[in-house]
Amino acid sequence: MSLSGTVCRPFFGALMDRMGRRKPVVIGGFIVASISILIIATMHNLWALYPAIVLLGIFGTGHTGLADTFMIEMIPSHRREETLGFYYTVRMGIASLSPLMVGWTSERISLCNSFLILALVAGLSAVLLSLAEERPMEY
Repeated sequence: MSLSGTVCRPFFGALMDRMGRRKPVVIGGFIVASISILIIATMHNLWALYPAIVLLGIFGTGHTGLADTFMIEMIPSHRREETLGFYYTVRMGIASLSPLMVGWTSERISLCNSFLILALVAGLSAVLLSLAEERPMEY
C-alpha cells in the first residue's frame, strides 16, 4: 500500500502543478480513499481486495505531501512554526495510537465496522476540507 502511494506522489505533484490548485486534488484523494476503504470493508473475495488496497495506497498515502503543502499555504506566516509543530505532534500521536484504537474497536464491534468508521472519517475529512477557504500563501 505504501509502495503504490510512494510511486504516485510525483504524479500527484505534477497534476497539482498543472491544475494550479491543491484543494480539489486533496479532496479527491480523500473521496477515493474513503471508497477504497468501503470496498475493503465489504469485499469477501481476496482477489477483489488487491485493487482496493492499491487504490487506498495511491490515494490514501500518495496525496499526503499535497495535503501538507495545502495546509502549510493556509497558515499565516507569523503562526506557521507553532501550527506545524502542533500539527505534526498530533499527526504522530494519532499514527501511534491508531493500531490500538483499531484493535480495541475490532474487539468491541468487529474489524469490518472499524473499516466503516475509517471510511466515514475519510469522507468527513473531504467534506470539512471542501468548506475550508483556500488562501494564497503569505511570505
